[in-house]
Amino acid sequence: MKRILSLLLSLTCVLALIGCSSYSPNGAGVEKPYAGAPKIVLNGYNYFASDLVILNELPEGYSYAGELTDAEKEYAHINGSKYYIQEGMETIEDFYVYQECGTIISDNEVDNTKRQWAYLKWSKEQ
Repeated sequence: MKRILSLLLSLTCVLALIGCSSYSPNGAGVEKPYAGAPKIVLNGYNYFASDLVILNELPEGYSYAGELTDAEKEYAHINGSKYYIQEGMETIEDFYVYQECGTIISDNEVDNTKRQWAYLKWSKEQ
């Protein structure tokens, strides 16, 4: 159910972004906007926030790794760029971004009208 909710939230974001795309009468010279789920591209890998893990505190074992560039978070459409990785891992399977997001109101529901800054988990595409 969490994945379905996450997918629905992602699709809502995508549809909102499509309405904000540039107008070109012929469509010539204009690339089509990214129409997939929000993603972060880090070190050539795609990461998605599909598990809907939103935390007020960073989990133990994670430490600051830097700030995402605009290019890395281009398809995520998020406010926030500081990210945190698990200490001692050779590869990054998941990480947290301190970002603006909705507030969890139940196990399967997020209220996007109640905005907050929290740690959101992004996981590598399988």
